[in-house]
Amino acid sequence: MRFPLLALLVVTTATVRGESLPTFSLTRSNKHATHVVVVNKNGSVLESWRGNLPKDTQLPVDKMRFQKNWQIGDLDDAKAKRAAKASGERVVLFLCDGYSWIGRPVGPGGWSASGFDFDTSAVWVEGGVALALDQLSNPGDQVLVSIGTEKEVKAAVQAMNDAAADKLKQADDKPAAERAKLLGKVIADTPGFAAEAFARLEKCGEAAVPVAAAMCDGVKPAVGPGEQIAAARTLVRLGKPAQKQLLKQLDRHLTFWKEQAELIRNTNRLEPEYGHEWMAKQLAELVAQPAAFTDVAAEQTTAAAELRKVWADHPVLSRVGDRGDRIPDHIDRCLVGVK
Repeated sequence: MRFPLLALLVVTTATVRGESLPTFSLTRSNKHATHVVVVNKNGSVLESWRGNLPKDTQLPVDKMRFQKNWQIGDLDDAKAKRAAKASGERVVLFLCDGYSWIGRPVGPGGWSASGFDFDTSAVWVEGGVALALDQLSNPGDQVLVSIGTEKEVKAAVQAMNDAAADKLKQADDKPAAERAKLLGKVIADTPGFAAEAFARLEKCGEAAVPVAAAMCDGVKPAVGPGEQIAAARTLVRLGKPAQKQLLKQLDRHLTFWKEQAELIRNTNRLEPEYGHEWMAKQLAELVAQPAAFTDVAAEQTTAAAELRKVWADHPVLSRVGDRGDRIPDHIDRCLVGVK
């Protein structure tokens, strides 16, 4: 499982003087963002550079723990430097619709940061100069520094938009097996465009099974929680051709939840830093459609039955979800059609 990295990220992002603090990366944020928008200090969308948010959409910036008026650090540009703090009147936000690559709980309004947090997923614009968080010295605080101009940042976003669109178009002209592999590469290389790529992957039929299965555990290729959940959803939608891989994923989940059961019992909750929340969502996708288990032989469902018992007998897991819509309920429905 890929959770030690998550635990490290939680530690290194603590805002304590004398430690390395998170900083903005245009490459990382641009790659992972499903939506890139320009907002004012009230969170109203002024422009949309990626995604489908119309102008004047109101984003919950006040709930994002998003600091609007960061101190401006060392700048050569005199116009920007005169403002001791950023005004927050024009900020470019790099957002993820759903889970980010780190896998923390989804934030306000269903949004997550494409960087380490919302502040390191943003670019402040003052007088046309693009400013982003950096730590100029350690020990030292985060401050805003120039990373170029707004035009240059917008050009970088548009370049990735165009490159992803071109890759998707190239994939459309290939046979199913090759198309599935190319779409998998789009998802791994530019997860900000994963939703569109997954929609096309599903149409590849049986050829999509190995690609989706490989992404379910997020190791090779290395993809984030959102993509792992979407990969599980795709496997289920592929139906009977994906049954073998679907059962393998349930076996993987059985191992994971057995390993985590004691920790969850001791803390009396799902622990986000250990991936419990999004792993539960992935499991929910895997058992969401009973039709995917049609004609499965009884001897192949041992892991599913044991997984049901792990959840049903656990004092915390057994209470996750609403009555009738919990994991054991879904597994019961999936096993009805077992031969």
